[in-house]
Amino acid sequence: MYYPLYFCSVLAQNNTEENEFWKHVRFGGGLGLSTGNNIFSATLAPSAIYDFNPEFSLGLGLNGSYFSQKNIAKSTILGANIISLYNPIPEIQLSGEFEQNHVSRNFDNPSFLDDKYWIQSFFVGAGYRAFENI
Repeated sequence: MYYPLYFCSVLAQNNTEENEFWKHVRFGGGLGLSTGNNIFSATLAPSAIYDFNPEFSLGLGLNGSYFSQKNIAKSTILGANIISLYNPIPEIQLSGEFEQNHVSRNFDNPSFLDDKYWIQSFFVGAGYRAFENI
């Protein structure tokens, strides 16, 4: 006679480590839409930043842009970035960001050559942060 053998394992754990991680993540980014005389432009740029402590944060972002000018050209830009933020004091924020983008340009006029290329950018910044007691 055959007796099947079953194993059952139940694991209970406290997910405070996972919950603590998400308490330090900020989500943001940018959204843009522009129209005009035969011009259309749209941008979507989500980002997430992890606060290691009150002084230092590090984040990642994606970006995508589309631009067209009727009977002239169309352009698409897709990329990613990494940003670091440093607050030497709570009111002052210093930033550095590296961005890598792929650009694709298509011209309606055959006199201009369509092109595709990669381009890197590095940005540095400084800002003042204001806090409001709620």
